[in-house]
Amino acid sequence: MILARYIVRTLLAHMLTVLGALLALITVFNFLEQLDDVGVGDYTLPAGGLHALMLVPSWLMNFAPVAAFLGALTGLGRLHQDSELTAIRAAGWSVGRVALTAACAGMLLALASTLAGEFVAPRLAQAADRMKAELRFGRQLSAGNSGWWTADGSRLVGIDRRPGNPVVTVIELGADGEVVALGEAQDIRQDADGTVSYFGYQETRYSRDGTRIRDFAVLPEKSLAVASLLRLSQGTARFASLRQLVARRRQLERAALDTRETSYEMNERLARMVTSPLLVLLAVPAVLGVLRSSRQAARLVLGLAVGFVLAMAQDIAHSMVVVFRGPPELLAWTPAALTLIAAVMLARRLRPRSAPTD
Repeated sequence: MILARYIVRTLLAHMLTVLGALLALITVFNFLEQLDDVGVGDYTLPAGGLHALMLVPSWLMNFAPVAAFLGALTGLGRLHQDSELTAIRAAGWSVGRVALTAACAGMLLALASTLAGEFVAPRLAQAADRMKAELRFGRQLSAGNSGWWTADGSRLVGIDRRPGNPVVTVIELGADGEVVALGEAQDIRQDADGTVSYFGYQETRYSRDGTRIRDFAVLPEKSLAVASLLRLSQGTARFASLRQLVARRRQLERAALDTRETSYEMNERLARMVTSPLLVLLAVPAVLGVLRSSRQAARLVLGLAVGFVLAMAQDIAHSMVVVFRGPPELLAWTPAALTLIAAVMLARRLRPRSAPTD
């Protein structure tokens, strides 16, 4: 148990160091993106920095597998260079036992990132979006679970891009605050001249004489408030928890709409939890085999290359689901399966070959 705790503690320290470096880098990039919005309304430089920091938990699940692999490579490499792995194996530890113990560190990192993604990231991301919207455009604009809303004269305009819901909702109020009209559009776009166009717009107008319904294939209008709302909703980073993804798929199923992309996101989220310990399993035979005599820089380069290939595989799988309508469950788990196959193949190369018999 002492050796197991020592291995897990050493690898976790390296994993957390790598994860901290990756998160610091993405935070700098997020802060630089905020500079374009600094100066609009009351949105200041410190507010932009706070917004970037509040989005850090949203990146934990994305970077956890790469951090686990890089941390395992550098941590095991350090143990190997200091001859500690040799001493551990001399104490009777097999390569498989070392690999399973190291995978526990990857599982702990995956569990921590999953908990942050489920309970911390969605709330902080939503709070960051709300803070930015209110500072830039004032209290008449707000963001919440139901999308983005703004006041435009006597109207309330909301944009909600969740599947299964109308993209735009327009509520027109009378002089006494009563609802006099309700409009819904399936899409909204902005032309080069600043005109905002509603597509598939249906308006229900209420009066003492009854209810009148009007349909418009395209309804253009000039509205600075709606144009600002549209730009803000398009440029907002969103992060959904696994529970929210499950609820979204149920909504799509009840509405008889396509659930492929949401199903892929759900399975891809679950696959990320498994990928972290699998990458650690891959790192053990890599350090004891092909990277036995390599320096730490070579291990870092390999880790970054594997992380890049993994990210590309996930992007390709997502595109195949969206564009080519491939099976979401199979494609979401493909990168994890490939990682497992690579780990098994490298582990087989470490098996001692039997001596030839006469």
